[in-house]
Amino acid sequence: MIRSGIRSTSTFLAVISFVLLAVYISAETASPLQEGLSATSVGRFGWENPPTNKFNEGLLCFTVTLNSIVKWTKDQKYELTFRLGDDDRAMTPDRGVIASANWVSKKMNVDGGRYSIAFNVLAPAVMIQSGKEQRFTISAGNRFKFASLEIGGQRKTISLDSKDTLYDAAKDGALTANWMLLWQNGTEKESLVVPVLVVMQHQPASVTLDGMNVVMLFSKPVDTVFLATPAGVQSWTGETAAGWEKELPKELTSSCELWSKALWSFPMECRESYDIAGEGPGAQVRIQNTYSYIEQSDDWKTPALRLAVLPPVLSYMKGRYPMNLPAKLRDLSCPTYYGRLEAVESGEVRYELPVPPIDHGIPLNVPANTAAIRQINDQVKAYITSSLGECARKPFPQMPGNSVRSLRDLTLTKFMLDEASRKLVDEHREVNFPYIISEKAEELFWETVVDPFSKKKYIHVTQGGRKYDQDAFASYKLSEIWKSFFWTQDTELLRKNWTWITRIYDVFNVLNDWAWMGSMCRDYGGAGIGIDMAVDSWTGLASMQAMAEAVGDENITRQVHYLRAKYALPLTARFCGYREYLETYDCHRFEEGQLANMLSEPNVDGKLEESRHYNTKWLGARGVSPQKYFAWGDAMVNGCQCHPGVYQFLADVIPQDMRNYLGWIDTYCPQWYECPPGIGLEKEPWTRLWITSRMLAPVALLHAMVKNESKEQMEQYCRSLFAPADNATPGFREFLKQGVPYLFGFTAAMDCPVRLSAWGQAKVLDGTYDKENRTAALRFSLQAKNDSAIIKLRCRETPVDIRINDRPVTRRASFDELQESRDGSWIEGKYLYIKIPSDETVQTIRLAFRKNE
Repeated sequence: MIRSGIRSTSTFLAVISFVLLAVYISAETASPLQEGLSATSVGRFGWENPPTNKFNEGLLCFTVTLNSIVKWTKDQKYELTFRLGDDDRAMTPDRGVIASANWVSKKMNVDGGRYSIAFNVLAPAVMIQSGKEQRFTISAGNRFKFASLEIGGQRKTISLDSKDTLYDAAKDGALTANWMLLWQNGTEKESLVVPVLVVMQHQPASVTLDGMNVVMLFSKPVDTVFLATPAGVQSWTGETAAGWEKELPKELTSSCELWSKALWSFPMECRESYDIAGEGPGAQVRIQNTYSYIEQSDDWKTPALRLAVLPPVLSYMKGRYPMNLPAKLRDLSCPTYYGRLEAVESGEVRYELPVPPIDHGIPLNVPANTAAIRQINDQVKAYITSSLGECARKPFPQMPGNSVRSLRDLTLTKFMLDEASRKLVDEHREVNFPYIISEKAEELFWETVVDPFSKKKYIHVTQGGRKYDQDAFASYKLSEIWKSFFWTQDTELLRKNWTWITRIYDVFNVLNDWAWMGSMCRDYGGAGIGIDMAVDSWTGLASMQAMAEAVGDENITRQVHYLRAKYALPLTARFCGYREYLETYDCHRFEEGQLANMLSEPNVDGKLEESRHYNTKWLGARGVSPQKYFAWGDAMVNGCQCHPGVYQFLADVIPQDMRNYLGWIDTYCPQWYECPPGIGLEKEPWTRLWITSRMLAPVALLHAMVKNESKEQMEQYCRSLFAPADNATPGFREFLKQGVPYLFGFTAAMDCPVRLSAWGQAKVLDGTYDKENRTAALRFSLQAKNDSAIIKLRCRETPVDIRINDRPVTRRASFDELQESRDGSWIEGKYLYIKIPSDETVQTIRLAFRKNE
């Protein structure tokens, strides 16, 4: 199969621009595929199963109830209602029962099987079936004014104002096409125009108008009828749709003709398989989506068209992200909330995604920066003393959040901590860790859930009956466990608890449906509603990958490669003009109830007002600081403390988009680092620290990574962000001193041209940087005598000398050669890989950098 894709002209990790290349992949030479997410995931359509008909199911272009589809467009709610039969039951269906569900589709039986509706995230249509009813009625909030049907081989547009009977088979003759298009008034300038496609299995006896209702009568049961919005999320105004009654736009009629064929191969299930090609930084995930269809024929013998849909987030990110896609993709002229639909005319689609790099971002100690190191230790001691005191006052089982915050950013500054600080961290870990990882924690905070369809067991976070975001809390826990492992370097700790750890990880295998929902703009599946959840999930999966590599679990390592490759797309998409894409189609309020994370923006008077636009890209805002006119809320959170590698990834892969992001902040919030927001500082000290540490600190980190800001500027950010207000209470001042140790540690180590990124199955002991001589030293130990390991370092400059236990490393090789050799080094972009041999227990890597003139 021929595929075209995007590859970096230099390296994946230092992508500045992408160049389309033709990539030839032979199916015969590919390794056997492994069952992917579809094996266990029920995602959006399975685990949310309300017993009543009061539910909304998220689709590509609209949501569904038992007898309607709903979409938001141009800030207006558009509802299309359908019903079968002509008695009272037809007006308000009593109940719906789930007949089947999988990770991409659901089928509901309504009113004891009087009819059924089926829908999926693969087509902009709902399939309605009834073997009993012969009357099908459609109505819209904005009355339909025109209908287009094909009679005698000619397409005719009928004004619904001019007659009550639109079509009579006995009088007009048979329809010569299986579809009818309905739309609203195209004469009123500001009226909303949403074209609705009706695809019929049988020839109707008549189509009439009953008030606002379009009624279709059949001489036998309707069997199958489809309702679709063939233009996806696109809509028109009366002004832009003027003249449709004379001639429909060619693109619209082409789309209707396409779906009138494709819907007869209605996709109802997708099996996803994958394999991992290559190792190290060049690894790729090959993914294959194989579809199963409900295939039917109609009275017109319309040839069914099989379409294998590409996940729309891939279509959107084409040209922005390095991936290999099929060469012959058909644009379906159907923009969705996640990108335009594209497909291959086949039963399956294949594509390749790069495995994102792991970068733990561990800064080395710079002893010469005495004041900064002392400050970091003071912060750690204040943080842990306060936290331990809090645990003593309130039994831990009532404080699950405390374990989440316990070791998050402290361990990443391990090299900088003195003996007293390390002792406190040990004490803190001993208090909290048993509740994070033991079976006792399950009784307190977790419950085992069995999905009703897949029968898959997974762990759900609960406390006092309240359910939390599963993937977020799973990420927190995995990150906590990895941090504890990094602190102790106790691999046996992981092996002993590996079953428990993998049960937490199972959340990602059950509750995520990334391939279709995109995780870009709602809180169902994937990385969730805001960029915070994308960062959370990235953190947990990166931690899981590091732990799986440490214990040598190759199967889990491959799975996490696969999941991380997928998560990278919705994460990066938010920063790549995605908000502007939604605004193009006026679909910022695309789903009823999905109004959280709105962005507040300054009006002409300089005051913040809640924007009508859905937040997909910028800082979130669930509230506004009246003091500083600054939007605060869920945005770039958690990752700074949990796993700064996500920001390094963003800075490397989409640097220009990240500059645009920071430029927006600088434009609308020019004093964000001088006047961080807060509400009721004296009354609620946690509020300001929460906002500062979870949102503004990552922004400061991004400034350093994307804009290469100076150490002096970073120090200014830290002083400003964590300086208490003049009127703050003593308690608040003490509280704020805790700060964010990692941000201070990152700043303190900016003199050092190297950071520790990954170390595989080696144990990392310490790392220091001699500022005067410009030399770095890192010590590692190997788990077994015959082991070896590849150490990965991020360098701002290339070292002039590399030594292992004082032996010069002169061999330069490719990554593949490095894996086979006894020792050596390899440089790709900003990363340096060094093979440490197995001949000695403790290995010291020394790097010398060119001295300043």
